[in-house]
Amino acid sequence: MNNTSPLSGSPPAPGGEDILQVERLGKTYVLGQTAIPVLRDVSLTVRAGEIISIIGASGSGKSTLLHILGALDQPSGGTVRFQGRDLYALSAAQRTIVRGKHIGFVFQFYHLMPELDVLENVMLPALSGNSGGTGMHDRAQSLLEAVGLAGRANHLPMELSGGEQQRAALARALMNQPDLVLADEPTGNLDSVTGGQVLEFLFALTRGQRRTLILVTHNIAVARLCDRVLELKDGCLQST
Repeated sequence: MNNTSPLSGSPPAPGGEDILQVERLGKTYVLGQTAIPVLRDVSLTVRAGEIISIIGASGSGKSTLLHILGALDQPSGGTVRFQGRDLYALSAAQRTIVRGKHIGFVFQFYHLMPELDVLENVMLPALSGNSGGTGMHDRAQSLLEAVGLAGRANHLPMELSGGEQQRAALARALMNQPDLVLADEPTGNLDSVTGGQVLEFLFALTRGQRRTLILVTHNIAVARLCDRVLELKDGCLQST
């Protein structure tokens, strides 16, 4: 008999190991005849279980960096090693598998499917990744309980407040028990009180499960809640 909680799982990596290694990363967009460099020579090492914030002015490339770290956007140069694997030496199909199994995303805009109820939205990553299994429903229910939405499981997203939708999005991001969680301005559309509640859930669920978290924010007070604060300025990443 398996007595493991639906929220439990094997730890992401042995404590202290590097989960992410970024070397000389660059990203340049080309618009017509104009080349626009966004990231220049970015290097970063992240330890398993670490919580890091990345701050910077609007348009500084924070979201672009996060998308590259999460295998959503191809860099122009440099390497991104996730759990020892060079992400961009993999095929697009292989990156999709890595992303689905090991990386969870929380965005500023919740991106919930409007025609699905909250429980179905949370289960979606397991369904799309063919990793559902018999415990999928129980795990989704447990995640909703963990973010205070147990009573909203059968509601549609439009019936939820903004804060509730973001908490549902957080539960969805954790559905596949990812090793790495990437959060892009997760409180940007929320008032300070509601945003604070979402952050409490985000930190509790990632720290409690020893997940690695990289949080992009423009809010220095939020950034200082993390283990380490980095600033993206003029396309370069530096400690604050």
